[in-house]
Amino acid sequence: MDNNILNCVDKYTKSFLKNFSMLSAPVTEIISNDLKIDRTLVSKKLNKLFKDGKLVKINTRPVIYLHLENINLNKNKYSSVEDFKNDYFFEKKNNILEKIIGWNGSLRSPIDQIKASLLYPNNGLPAIIFGESGTGKSFIVRQAFKYAQSIHLLDESAKLIIINCAQYANNPELLSSLLFGYVKGAFTGAINDKIGAIESANNGILFLDEVHRLSASGQEKLFTYMDTGSYSPVGDDSKIVYSKTRLMFATTENENTFLETFLRRVPIKIKLPSLEHRGLFEKRSLINEFFKSESKSIQKKIFVSNQCLNKLYVYNYKANVGEVKNLVKNIVANKYSEDINSKEIYIKLIDLPLKISSYNSEPTFGNQNINLNKNSFFKFDSNESLLEDNNDDQSIYYKMRMTWNYVKMMDEKHVLNRRKYVQIIFDMTRHILYSLTLQEKELVNNISKSIQDILDVMHFDDLNLNGSSIYDLALYIYYLMGANRENNSSVNNGKVSFELSQLFSKEINLIKRLLPLLKGRFEIELSNKDLFWLSVLISKNDLSNVTETPGIIMSHGYATASSMADTCNRFLKSPVFYSIDMKPDISEDSMVNELKKVINSINPQNGIVILIDMGSLNTIVRKVKKFYSFPILIINNVSTPIALDVGNKILNNNSFKSIGEDVKKIVPDSNLFNQSAVKDNVIITTCMTGMGTAKRIEKILNNSFKGIRNVRIMAFDYHELVNYKQVGLFSKINTLAIVGVDNPNIVGVPYFGLEEIISGEKISELKKVLSQVVPQEQLMRIEPQLVKNFSLNRIIDSLTIISPDKVMPLIENYIDKLKNDLGVNLSNRIQIALYVHIASMIERVIRGNDIKLYNGNNNDIVRDKSFSVIKNDISVIQKAFSININDIEIAYIRDIVVNL
Repeated sequence: MDNNILNCVDKYTKSFLKNFSMLSAPVTEIISNDLKIDRTLVSKKLNKLFKDGKLVKINTRPVIYLHLENINLNKNKYSSVEDFKNDYFFEKKNNILEKIIGWNGSLRSPIDQIKASLLYPNNGLPAIIFGESGTGKSFIVRQAFKYAQSIHLLDESAKLIIINCAQYANNPELLSSLLFGYVKGAFTGAINDKIGAIESANNGILFLDEVHRLSASGQEKLFTYMDTGSYSPVGDDSKIVYSKTRLMFATTENENTFLETFLRRVPIKIKLPSLEHRGLFEKRSLINEFFKSESKSIQKKIFVSNQCLNKLYVYNYKANVGEVKNLVKNIVANKYSEDINSKEIYIKLIDLPLKISSYNSEPTFGNQNINLNKNSFFKFDSNESLLEDNNDDQSIYYKMRMTWNYVKMMDEKHVLNRRKYVQIIFDMTRHILYSLTLQEKELVNNISKSIQDILDVMHFDDLNLNGSSIYDLALYIYYLMGANRENNSSVNNGKVSFELSQLFSKEINLIKRLLPLLKGRFEIELSNKDLFWLSVLISKNDLSNVTETPGIIMSHGYATASSMADTCNRFLKSPVFYSIDMKPDISEDSMVNELKKVINSINPQNGIVILIDMGSLNTIVRKVKKFYSFPILIINNVSTPIALDVGNKILNNNSFKSIGEDVKKIVPDSNLFNQSAVKDNVIITTCMTGMGTAKRIEKILNNSFKGIRNVRIMAFDYHELVNYKQVGLFSKINTLAIVGVDNPNIVGVPYFGLEEIISGEKISELKKVLSQVVPQEQLMRIEPQLVKNFSLNRIIDSLTIISPDKVMPLIENYIDKLKNDLGVNLSNRIQIALYVHIASMIERVIRGNDIKLYNGNNNDIVRDKSFSVIKNDISVIQKAFSININDIEIAYIRDIVVNL
């Protein structure tokens, strides 16, 4: 209960801090009504939470309780709202770390770690910052020092001493004397005692930049200080010096560069992201802030054309934030020098360095090019704020909030019409897209490209998004990123009912599969409401059927069939049924064309079930059946109960004949056309352990036999095969062979073990059986396809983010390149192992879970010629997925190639 109350107080605290209105203040009565808990009990709980230090109390009438995280106020009890506001705004103004761009975005975790390092009792904890050159390691340490002083953790007299170890890389003795000091006579030239940096920074912070240049002996000398708070100066081991200096380190290298014993003593390990990984909003904000800073430096207003800004926003800066800052300074300095007496300076595309102005990244809006207005400029003035006014009724936040309020109202009235929600959200999305600024359109376009990159490696064969739909998703991601940056919580407040979630359950489940990559790529959190909104944006796209046998409901009326199909699909939790609503005045030819159009878009392989509302549509189906060879089962006088029953049978893979026979008991005039289509030549798959394995083998063979149209693969229950005489199974099909894990011993039907086929041992015998019905040129493709698809089936069992169908061709190219560069012929067994291992490795690296240790000791890695070739060739994988594969992962691939 305490957590529920605390969460509720937190929600109302955020609203209250926007306008300090008593209407949104978290008081006892509001919390009681919201949670539907007795008021007296809530009052007791609130007082207890206050006494436990979890809430701040304002003694107004009624009493206000606030939940404040990361806000270090002077006290936790105030006499009035004004008293609280004075303290609150002073703290906000002086919270140095929250002035850093990205403090609540990409740098949220690093800043939280910095705070943990500083605030930990007894002189804090040592921290090391990992990051590429130019990511802002020194900057964030300087800000951390200012923050520590602002909250009185460090005195105003405290020092921040910075030493760049790279400057002393060739003279470790000199660096050691700088850090620890020395005594007279310690070395030639040591004519007096001298204190070191650790002692000079007593009660302050010592920051060692490029600390990887610190020698092993230098790292070891720091052990004693980190362990005991004392050390000895150079030249006198008997002398003990004590200091209360906080230690911070920074490096551009990885952890493998350091002594393990050194890193063990540095508990706070911080990773700063590169500029390109900080997201579009932060990149844009940094560039804008640098222009604003230059405006302050030269005391002039700076106008930058929109074309110019677009180029700067999208350019890939290799040297990160440092490169951007110097670039902006250089551009402004050049323009300033042209006319130092002008009150304003104007920067156009021609003023940019050639590498920026010629950067190939034409901004687009959807599928159309943007015609940028060259005379449109953005003003930077150090005396004016660059932040948008999000309270304006034209802001994206206001528009989204109003749309959500309308959706919420419909939900509360139990409106369960998918089309209405789609229309409302789609209309607002279009309205917002057309009102975006040029820079915003460019940012949304970049987000849409990132979303497309994500979809390219996902399991999304059942979702076909067009460019417009991806752009709609990108707009909402843009909105969420902005809401997070401005701490605007309106987007994340609110939930949808269970019934409404079920209405879009298929789409919500698809969006949930996107969550890990969306959160990682765009650094956002998605609420229950956000999932719903995104699901609506993709719901206007038809989802391909995920069953082998789809169904179509045809009915007269404007929404009868679609309503019935939606209802059934919702209860079945699978998109089994498509719908065709037939208007009363539609011609027969139009109905025929409409049905053919739907069937062609579905492209069923094993047949289709068509449910119609009256006998007159039977004529339409009869005219259509001649165009198709697969079975078509027509069920007349459809109703929701009949459709649900048929849908269940389809999902359970019941045969057309059994479905037809069952339905005929209820609807006598049902018909099954093209029955002969099911009497193909058949290869049966089976396994004693159950149908799951049989189905997986069926899928392997189906994928391997693509293009062989006169052979069907069918999974059968092992025990049904053993009792085949009783069930009369082989009187219905022409069985060519049985493939499986266990032999059911069917007289007259050849059996092949799956591993025997994959290894190549029985492949020639299988080809001989198939040659009775399959042309020779088609048989030549089977063996390599079996190797590939057996691996694919194994991979499918383990992957959750990347799509096996997308990754397999890349791995295939990589394996072919390896075989060529190594000059070896890899066996089927090795190739299968490589397919499975490399695909799993790619997913691990994408998730940030790449292996860090090789067999317990990275020193055991064998870096021979095979290792070098494998590492060099892996670039095709790295480039395709924009990932870095470390040497430990390479070593494990080498083990498969060399040792299997």
